[in-house]
Amino acid sequence: MNLDQAIKKIINDHGADILKERRLVSMLSDLLAFGQLPYAANMLRQIYDNGYGVKIYQLYCNKDKSETDALLNTLRNKLGFDVEMLGKVLYAFSLPVSKGHKQKQNTQNISVPRQKTNQNNDLEVIMYDGRKAYKDEYGGIYSFPNAEVFYKFADDKVSYYVLRENTKIIYENAFCERKSLIEIIIPNSAKSIGGCAFLDCSSLRQVTIPDSVTSIGKSAFAKCSSLRQVTIPNSVISVEDGTFSECSSLLTIKIPNFVTSIDKSAFAECSSLQQVTIPDSVTSIEESAFYRCYSLQQVNIPDSVKNIGESAFYKCYSLQRITIPNSVTNIGKNAFAECSSLRQVTIPNSVIMIEDGAFSKCTSLQTIEIPNSVTTIGQNAFAECSSLLQATIPESVTTFGTNVFFSCNNLGKIYSSLLGKIRILRSPWNYYMFNDFMGRNLLGIPQKCVIY
Repeated sequence: MNLDQAIKKIINDHGADILKERRLVSMLSDLLAFGQLPYAANMLRQIYDNGYGVKIYQLYCNKDKSETDALLNTLRNKLGFDVEMLGKVLYAFSLPVSKGHKQKQNTQNISVPRQKTNQNNDLEVIMYDGRKAYKDEYGGIYSFPNAEVFYKFADDKVSYYVLRENTKIIYENAFCERKSLIEIIIPNSAKSIGGCAFLDCSSLRQVTIPDSVTSIGKSAFAKCSSLRQVTIPNSVISVEDGTFSECSSLLTIKIPNFVTSIDKSAFAECSSLQQVTIPDSVTSIEESAFYRCYSLQQVNIPDSVKNIGESAFYKCYSLQRITIPNSVTNIGKNAFAECSSLRQVTIPNSVIMIEDGAFSKCTSLQTIEIPNSVTTIGQNAFAECSSLLQATIPESVTTFGTNVFFSCNNLGKIYSSLLGKIRILRSPWNYYMFNDFMGRNLLGIPQKCVIY
């Protein structure tokens, strides 16, 4: 029997009025004592709502007596709940307005009440990092005397937190590794979220960044592995290094209209990310921006992008097609390496250089046409593209790296007018021609492949 079944059985046996009496607590206590109910999850959650203002919340309390008493007092005195402890399980009853009880809003995870005032007389004055600061009862530390800067969140047990309404700056590392935090409310006064501010908040599920925020620091939400949805406002002008890296539950992301650069590892290892919307304002996709986004199926690169950095889409296993816009001049090292589902790629006439390993191990790629603008193809650029059947190489290419087509065992045709002309670099002092036997070996071209 689980807790919901137990409550329903008690209501059926004794009527709904039992919820207004403490007898329910003793009945549940008996069930717990005989091992018929499991302990609750490690957060405050609603387990019953009769639709008429009667609600029951449950919390598993792994705390010492002083911490537990403080929590009980908060629930009783500030939130108006009737509270009982059964062993290590706490039950909080929200009753209709009667018998002196206050009806509360329907909230599933309550740890901190919403603050309705900017007055600071409820805050304790302390010394923090050598300076005077404010501290609230939940361990939140603010600047003195205006409380506009939020420095640190000390309590690792709170699941829901509301920053004070006049907070402007969330300091770097402010909520770092607060693993119990499920939801954070950021006020409209906020301007800046510091680097690593929410790093490794592994339970954080939802965050809405207000339109007032213009800056989000490096790794601000990195390793928030439960974060499924985030709204980045148009007021943000850059997505910095590692901002959302390792957010393994994040499904979609829309990058704001004024962002000009997606910086290094900004969304790296977001393994559940399926779709990305990149606006026309972006000019550069930097190194490892979408590295190991295994589930990424669709990304539209706008005409404004000029550079696709090293490993930008490395190991995006689910990516099936990509159109590189006519604005891009450089495709970085390993930019699309190991995109094993990539069947089609369009390289525009604007590209001058295809760097080392750019499309290596794209095992589903069947054809590749290199445009007349390309002058250099780096080593291993198409290595281990085991499904590659044919390639077209223009006369604009003047330099190959080694092993460009290494282990492309099904490559049967190369269309090129460069026979006897192109240099295949082995060292600054040594090169071989495109049609030499050694040249074929250096490029990794199968001997059966016909060069037209």
